[in-house]
Parts: sequence; C-alpha cells; structure tokens
Amino acid sequence: MIIASLTIAEIAGKLSATMVQLDDPDPIAMDVAVNGTDLMLTLNRPRAPITVHLQHRGAQVSGKWTIGTMDSGTVEGKAKL
Repeated sequence: MIIASLTIAEIAGKLSATMVQLDDPDPIAMDVAVNGTDLMLTLNRPRAPITVHLQHRGAQVSGKWTIGTMDSGTVEGKAKL
C-alpha cells in the first residue's frame, strides 16, 4: 500500500500532478491525461510504472492504483477545491 497525497493543478494551461509519499517528502511529478471526469496519472520508471486512475464526482475522488503488475489497490479521498 502507498500512503500519499496527490496534488493536481493547472499551470500555464496544462494539468500537472505531483505525488508525495508519507515516507518520502520529495514530490514526484506525474503525467496527467483527462477524459471527462476520469483522470489517469502515470509515472514511468525503470522498476515498474505507477498508474493512478481516478474518477471525480463532486468532492469525492475514487479509483485504482497499480505498480507495474506487482501490486494494486484502491484510492479514496476528497478534493480540496
């Protein structure tokens, strides 16, 4: 399980995302793709890519995360607007 906070922001007309893990304070930049209310965040890395698929409905955010084919889990949270 990964305990982390995700920040998604619009910078110069482009969405950006950063993930900060509870055990590592250094922010990690992620690529963002949008399809309606769905967001796909990806971090390509040599070990195994991290993918976070989020669905945003009002303040509720939920979805799934995967690390390559090794591990996966669910994501739940609330958007801070």
